[in-house]
Amino acid sequence: MIEIADKEKCCGCGACAQACPARCIAMREDGEGFVYPEADAGRCIGCGLCERVCPALNQGEPSRSPAPFAVRATSDGLRMQGSSGGVFPVLASRVVMGGGCVFGAAYDCTANAARHVCAGELGSLPRLFGSKYLQSVAGECFAEVRAKLGEGREVLFCGTPCQAAGLRRYLGRAHANLLLVEVMCHGVPSQQAWRRYLAGLVPGLGSGAARVTGVSFRSKREHGWKDYCVSISALRGNAPFAYSAKFQDDAFMQGFLSNLYLRPSCHHCPARSGKSGSDLTLGDFWGIWQLHPELDDDKGVSLAIAHTPKGLRALRSPGLDCLEVGMEGALALNPVYSASVGEPARKRREFFRRLEGGAEAMGDIVRDLLTAWPDAWKLRYKARLAAMRIKALMR
Repeated sequence: MIEIADKEKCCGCGACAQACPARCIAMREDGEGFVYPEADAGRCIGCGLCERVCPALNQGEPSRSPAPFAVRATSDGLRMQGSSGGVFPVLASRVVMGGGCVFGAAYDCTANAARHVCAGELGSLPRLFGSKYLQSVAGECFAEVRAKLGEGREVLFCGTPCQAAGLRRYLGRAHANLLLVEVMCHGVPSQQAWRRYLAGLVPGLGSGAARVTGVSFRSKREHGWKDYCVSISALRGNAPFAYSAKFQDDAFMQGFLSNLYLRPSCHHCPARSGKSGSDLTLGDFWGIWQLHPELDDDKGVSLAIAHTPKGLRALRSPGLDCLEVGMEGALALNPVYSASVGEPARKRREFFRRLEGGAEAMGDIVRDLLTAWPDAWKLRYKARLAAMRIKALMR
């Protein structure tokens, strides 16, 4: 029976709950806003399946031959719908047009949460495009994936590395008709922090006088790819409400990128470096303006790392322009592929203590704890060092 004694060793993927034949495991949110499995010992049949599918208890090996590429969708329309180079929109569209289905994270405006859903038509794909900086609720989607695969349909599953690892272990074997894609993940932030952020941002949301109608964590339309914006729309009665701010100026993104309220396991990720068993890793190609400035038009470029022949074939799909690059240059400004982010332990504890108190606005807590956000001199220093490494590689 699965028991969580150390929260750093649970990534919340939900594989254990979905695999349990006795249905005795429920995913429940703790006080920080992260879900963990809770097992009913009285209903447990002792099969041990929950432990066998856990990606934290059964970590894979790093990818043996990762092949990195700079990739852009040839369609600017699809590229603008994605967070980076538009690779996922192209792959998802190809799968659906071929009669397959796509599983990915969609934002649920009713619950103000991200949920993994299945899309089988082109019209239902756009809600899966773009980053969702929340841990999506997996629900029963692993079982749905298995059912679709059993029907012989092509399936594309896209999630965080731990979700990809959880699905792989849940399925138990390789499937020729599954394309397993993971996003390059900074970490997943607290759902409680997100709710408090929204309540402080949208007047009337906490009382029910307003409702969120749309969220984009990575809008390029206002200021481009590098200075992406957080954009939120809502209704207060019949009156529209709109908010947009560059990520550097938004309280939620400030705290998220400073690791103030990430899931404990994100600081000790069990699935980076291709350990998830995915076919592809997709993320932003930060630093492309140094390596290949001719590719940078500020509409987005993806870093795509293929781990399997299936992943390589996917990158050869019509509608994608690919350029193979060196691994060292690819990771110079993209270290989260292989390294977990650091934990500001003292500030993290202080953040949740004050958030639980309820007297302060979430944004005020973030700004107070970060004081000199975003520690500009440190970021500029790190950026200069990375730029120097990239230039050295180009000589």
